[in-house]
Parts: sequence; C-alpha cells; structure tokens
Amino acid sequence: YAKSPKEDPTGPSQGTKSNIEYEITVPKAGKYLLSAQVVTANYNQTLVVSANDTEAVLKMPFTVGRWQDCKPVTLVLKEGENTLRFLRRNPPQYGMAVKSFALRPAR
Repeated sequence: YAKSPKEDPTGPSQGTKSNIEYEITVPKAGKYLLSAQVVTANYNQTLVVSANDTEAVLKMPFTVGRWQDCKPVTLVLKEGENTLRFLRRNPPQYGMAVKSFALRPAR
C-alpha cells in the first residue's frame, strides 16, 4: 500500500451497491459530528453522507492498510428518527473499508 500510485484508473460504475442507508434515533435535535474508522488502499477516497437537508463529505485518510479515524463532519439531525445515507460519487469505487461510525453531539 505504501507504494500505491496517487492516480488510479477509473473504476467500475457505482451501481446501486454504493448507496447505503441507516436509520438512527437521536434524543435531541441539533448538530452532530459523524466520524468513521476506515482503512484505505487508494488516495483521495471520499464518502458522501446526508441526513435531512444536510450533506457532508467524509474525506478518508490514505491509511496504508491500517485502521484510522477520519476527520468528523457535521450533520443537522432532527429529534427522533433520521435516515443517514452514504454514497460514493467519484471513481475509483474500491479501495476503502469502513469498520465503524461514531455519532456525537457537536459542542
């Protein structure tokens, strides 16, 4: 992984498998920070996350095959149930795995 090129060839079409939804329940409306623990094998990997009228881009670090946390992004959530949508927009559509997501109120 350490010798991976910065420019990767274009990957396959995103298809429908690139879109994932999670239902979550939050106790209070407001701003929340979302981060993820990821491993990447390619440079410049991103994951778009949206909820309600908020959209943010999780920029993944080039982890050289080791699990790392990405920088958190801010989402505005309503009290109660919310749908988080995750999608990949820009190829290549491979070279990234997500181990977990963390959501906490922004201060």
